[in-house]
Amino acid sequence: MIILIGGANHTGKTLLGDLEVDSLFADDYDAAARLFCDTVHAVNARDYAADQLDAWAPCDDQHRAQIVKKLAGQKTASVKERGIIVGFGSLDDKGDVDMLFVHKDRQGQGIGSTILEELEHMAVERGKEHVSLFSSITAKPFFEHVGYAAERENSAVRNGVPLANYLMSKRLQEGKTPRDVDAGWA
Repeated sequence: MIILIGGANHTGKTLLGDLEVDSLFADDYDAAARLFCDTVHAVNARDYAADQLDAWAPCDDQHRAQIVKKLAGQKTASVKERGIIVGFGSLDDKGDVDMLFVHKDRQGQGIGSTILEELEHMAVERGKEHVSLFSSITAKPFFEHVGYAAERENSAVRNGVPLANYLMSKRLQEGKTPRDVDAGWA
């Protein structure tokens, strides 16, 4: 279990042990793009065919460069262990969750929840009352567990290949950050 022991500021917090919550910085983007690719291919393989995984996360230099460019224009949160990214997430320009990925070997340890709460905190700071995202089949149970509801099934097309996913949303308590609502997050 990961327990937050930092102060009220939402970035640069230290977690139990060698874990730290922070934003991504320019020198983190390539590592985050690699984590994205590795995670998609390892974790989502149980729900998507190999051609779908290749279309979603090609793992080549061109696609990594696209992810780096995307992250450079978004609000981000990450969890690092001794300086190495073990998970990250981002908000798009509307304040909705765009990306949330946790290293394949660190799934189920509270890292995704921690990052998501950081992103929700940022959304509240931007005046958002609810947050939307597109979830993979694989991640849908996680998002349901943390209070998101599926609005509809969706089909995203990546590199000409259809991928099933879900539009999901969560209402944030007006004027309160997720931490104000539930101070016991883990």
